[in-house]
Amino acid sequence: MKTHCKRGHPRVPENLGAGGSCLLCQREASAKRYLAKRTANPGILTRAERTAIRRANRKTHCAAGHPLDPTKHGCKVCQKEKDKLRRAQMPKAPKIPPTHCAKGHPKGYFGQCKVCRRASQKRRDKAHPEIRRAKEKRYRERHPEKAREYAKRYFERHPEAREKARAYAKAHPRKPRTAEENRAHQSRRRARKTGAGGSYTLQEERALRSFYEDRCVCCWRTKETLASLGLTIVLDHVLAVAKGGTSFISNMQPLCHHKAEGTAGCNEYKGDFHNTDYRIEGLLGLS
Repeated sequence: MKTHCKRGHPRVPENLGAGGSCLLCQREASAKRYLAKRTANPGILTRAERTAIRRANRKTHCAAGHPLDPTKHGCKVCQKEKDKLRRAQMPKAPKIPPTHCAKGHPKGYFGQCKVCRRASQKRRDKAHPEIRRAKEKRYRERHPEKAREYAKRYFERHPEAREKARAYAKAHPRKPRTAEENRAHQSRRRARKTGAGGSYTLQEERALRSFYEDRCVCCWRTKETLASLGLTIVLDHVLAVAKGGTSFISNMQPLCHHKAEGTAGCNEYKGDFHNTDYRIEGLLGLS
């Protein structure tokens, strides 16, 4: 078996073409023919020369005068104008006349009119009241401000509903609040009336009191000492509600407060005259 061709090229698989011919020999023969052709006809250009001439003669602007992007084919501005003109000349689709439901009501979204949809929703609520109550409860928990505003508007439009709610509350009294719960409720109510907003839970109040060891952060007297003087500890707003302070726990500090007439604590001396922060963060300038 031959290991080399007539010109001495090795007969390895990558050098063999169809029929066992030598590819290297074919390339050399093609190069010789091209050189002979160039010698006989000097005007023949190479591919690189033809590409350079084509780039030099390339248009920089279209017939309308818009600059052409060399990386893209054709004028995009002219193409957009043609598309716009073609869309304007297209016939418009005829308007579909409004349809009606089986009861004569004009249809809305989802192929059902509002009247029929509300009626079907009422039937579902009547058949499954527990699902409706659970849905309303989730909405009130997620959007308390919107639910409160809706209830306010509803009672204004239906005063008999307010009287009914009051009668039910009187017939079914709730569990009485503790002193701490009542103070938190009053604080939230004041902030809601002033529009400042904010609230804190009973657990947050207890955690704040425990952090300061049930002491007044202004005079630093303990709960027992204050009780012997007729005082108690309450949560005071650092920035007063009357001045726009919120009722979040970050705006609260424990101060002593009078329990009986003739006594006064740090809460009464502070009032809303100043916004001093007696907490550790406030004293260190970290709040």
